Amino acid sequence: MELGNEMAGRFTEPRVEARTFAPLVLDLLVAAGDFEAGWVDAFERWYPAEQDLRGHDDTLGRLHAVAHGVDLLAGSGRHPEVAPVRMPDLAAARLTAPTDHVYDQMEDDRPAPGDRPGPHPHRPRRM
Repeated sequence: MELGNEMAGRFTEPRVEARTFAPLVLDLLVAAGDFEAGWVDAFERWYPAEQDLRGHDDTLGRLHAVAHGVDLLAGSGRHPEVAPVRMPDLAAARLTAPTDHVYDQMEDDRPAPGDRPGPHPHRPRRM
């Protein structure tokens, strides 16, 4: 739970790469069976408000706040402690938030992990 709490805290970090990769780690933790309601609360405060929506930065590499957030939306949305409507509402809030950014790397088309063939791209295969 310590790692999850650290990742939830990163949603308020000044560094964009810290904020945008936190959802991936949290998604892995939720998939492994760890969960804290506070992680979803922190994510819910950050996700629709994130201003740096670049998919890529020449120095930092891939950022993908929107796409990485979708992974956590999907994982958290299947968790029994999360109200079923909460994650779709959060996705809608993110995609309709005012921004000058153009989704130019298909961030708004990223499918839920259950819609993709094969294993989730950020989760190890279970043997």
